[in-house]
Amino acid sequence: MDCLETRKFYELVKIRKNSLEKLIAKIEKSLAKAPEGNLLISKCRDNSQFYLREDSKQKKGKYIKKGERDLIKKLAQKKYDQKLLFIAKKEMESLNRIDTSHESNPYERLSDKMNLGLDYIKPLYPQDDEFLKKWNDEDYSHMGFSEDSPKFYSRKGERMRSKSETIIANALEKYGIPYMYEYPIEIGGRSYHPDFKILNLRTRETIYWEHFGMMDDRDYLNESVRKINVYTLHGLVLGGNLIATYETIKTPLDCKVVETMVQTYCM
Repeated sequence: MDCLETRKFYELVKIRKNSLEKLIAKIEKSLAKAPEGNLLISKCRDNSQFYLREDSKQKKGKYIKKGERDLIKKLAQKKYDQKLLFIAKKEMESLNRIDTSHESNPYERLSDKMNLGLDYIKPLYPQDDEFLKKWNDEDYSHMGFSEDSPKFYSRKGERMRSKSETIIANALEKYGIPYMYEYPIEIGGRSYHPDFKILNLRTRETIYWEHFGMMDDRDYLNESVRKINVYTLHGLVLGGNLIATYETIKTPLDCKVVETMVQTYCM
C-alpha cells in the first residue's frame, strides 16, 4: 500500500466509524423499546411454533399464539437487532485499534519529526504545501479566444468563456480549491480541454469538471454525449474523476448546485 492509498484508507476508516456509531445508536434505541424476553422458534414439520422465553433457564417458555403476530414480530426484530449489534460492536472494536487521530496519516510529518531537514532526507510522501506547489507549477496552455468572444472574468482575473464557467471558477476559489482552466488532455490522438482540472488536496486526487451549457441545442447535445462516452472509455468516469453540470436556456446554472458539487467532490 503506497502513501496515497494509506491516506484514503484512513479517510475510509473515519467514515466507516461514523456510520457504525449511527448504526449502533439506532439499534440500541430500537432495543430499548423491545418487549422483555427472547423469542424461541421450534420447527414442527412444515410449521413453526413460537415461544416467549423470559428466563434463560427455561427450555421453551410460554407458547405464543399465532394470533399474537405483533408480539412475534417485535421479538423477532429484537433477536435480529441483538445479533446485528454484536457484529457492529465487534467491527468498531477492530477499527478503534487504528489510530486516526492525526490530521492525515503518519507518513506526512515524519520528516519534520526527525529534525534533520530536507538537506539530508528526500521525503517519498511530500507534505500538502509541497504537493500543491508542484501541482500548481505545471506549465500548460489553454485554448485561445477569438476577437469577438464575449469577455467574462473570474474573481482571480482569469478570462472565461461563459458566465457559468465564471460561477464555477468563483465557487472553487471561494473554497480554496486548486484548479486549472482548460487544461489539455490527450485521448486517442486528439486534444480535449475539460473546463476545469481540479485537485482534491485532501485525497490528492485530480478530477475534471465539464460544464455543458446548451443542452437544448440538438447538435451540442449529441456532441456532449459523444464527449462523455469518449471520456468514459478512457478512464474519466462521471461521478468519479469526472463531474459535470448542465443548463438550458430555460434552466440556467444554479449557484447552489455548483456549491454542492464543490463540497461533495472537491473537498
